[in-house]
Amino acid sequence: MRKSARRLDIAVKPVFAKAAALALAALWVTVPTVADAQDIAEIDQAKWAPWVPSGWKLLLVTEGVLSGETAVLVVEEDNPANISTNEGLGEPVLNINPRHLLILSKTKTGYRKLSGSQHLLPAASDLDSRCLADPLISEGGIKIESHRLKITLGYWLSCGSWSVSKRTFIFREENARFRLVGLDSFSFSRASGEGSEYSSNYLTGRKKTTDGVNMMEDAVDQPKPKGRWKRLVAGKFYLDAMRYDDCAVYEKAPIWCHD
Repeated sequence: MRKSARRLDIAVKPVFAKAAALALAALWVTVPTVADAQDIAEIDQAKWAPWVPSGWKLLLVTEGVLSGETAVLVVEEDNPANISTNEGLGEPVLNINPRHLLILSKTKTGYRKLSGSQHLLPAASDLDSRCLADPLISEGGIKIESHRLKITLGYWLSCGSWSVSKRTFIFREENARFRLVGLDSFSFSRASGEGSEYSSNYLTGRKKTTDGVNMMEDAVDQPKPKGRWKRLVAGKFYLDAMRYDDCAVYEKAPIWCHD
């Protein structure tokens, strides 16, 4: 596991963002998952079977320490009706089965459910954007670091767009719920390499935006990226109440959709 930094807004640092961007721009492949999660082939399915609903399957398991020993599970509905073949550009198979996240706390006798989310994780595919890679499994991940739960979603399209972005949601446990305390993200164009980085701290109510970042290795005579700060609208957001679909309408979306 990588060493953690002291600052809250370290999920996406310029060095990490640039390395990821160079891999994308030069190799045209997806960024490997950043999750400290077990590979699907390594998961002890029998151990976690009691927590997987009937008709669902286990995709990811991440174990670490939050307030105590914790396991985070991602399960996906296994409904063939939600899987279709794509004969055009994009992913050959489209899977819109819903995904849920479960947070389990280890006890002396096993595990108990601590919290979770039924609405934050997007499906593997998007019928309106068929070239989109899986935001969680292919482009993101889940990790536990420095007593924080970090969920990363990445957006990379094999056709129709040059844009690439990643967003890392940072949660801390607070009275058996998980409060959003930070959100780090970056976006850039694979065509020009130009992009921006963002870091929001919901505890201090401040957001830093860094413009003028160029991810291309051969970029020369580029001005130094400039950062600017602004105050965030006060508010508390919790994992169990956050909905991915709330971001669909910009004018009505909560502020975390824009950060």
